[in-house]
Amino acid sequence: MVEALRIEKISKTFKEENKSVTALNKISFDVRQGELLAIIGPSGCGKSTLLKIIAGLAKPDSGFVRHKSRIIAEPNPKVTMVFQHFALFPWLTALENVKFGLKMRGLSENLQEKNARQWLREVGLRGSEDKHPRELSGGMKQRVGLARALATDAEILLMDEPFSSLDAFTAHALRQDLMRLRLKKKNTIILVTHLVDEAIELADRIIVLTPRPGSVAAIFENKLKRPRNKRSKEFFRLVDKITKTIRF
Repeated sequence: MVEALRIEKISKTFKEENKSVTALNKISFDVRQGELLAIIGPSGCGKSTLLKIIAGLAKPDSGFVRHKSRIIAEPNPKVTMVFQHFALFPWLTALENVKFGLKMRGLSENLQEKNARQWLREVGLRGSEDKHPRELSGGMKQRVGLARALATDAEILLMDEPFSSLDAFTAHALRQDLMRLRLKKKNTIILVTHLVDEAIELADRIIVLTPRPGSVAAIFENKLKRPRNKRSKEFFRLVDKITKTIRF
């Protein structure tokens, strides 16, 4: 399978209260083109830091991220991110929030309008284009964030616990939407989650990180047939196998 990304011996240390704290320690793995890769691990193991490095929003102390033949050292237009807490501009409408990313990529006003409206429809927000974030529910805000990410031509979609602040019913609906839209866009997706069952429901492969400093503890191939039956023996068997690997 074609390699979309290569993460090679990434390490990162922060200063906390005059102490050096190593968040990531020599993390290496590949990301296959078109796959949905989940990263899971205990709180504080550096999952979000790793995503920021992949996005070019933070720099590692050592190691590198390679997209095709290019080392990612700054924000990459081929990589986009969906955040846990929506990250919408409160003074912009839903439509304007989606158009913002397209404007930054130099699209004409007509194309901004067309693409933004199309993707708001795709995520189920027809009729909400002129609403501001304060007028939207949590699930609707995250749909705007998803539309904003998908409206661009980014090849790689990074998702940092995008469903964790939503109620269970809304999170389930958004996971279903993500899988439907993934077939349409064929993006490569890296999903950070703290839920083992969510990782198994969505991912083709699952990477488990160790407690801080984060390093790769195990990588699981997920060969369960889609759509995945969360009540099947095979599903529970994989939950147990992955859970036993996670150390807190």
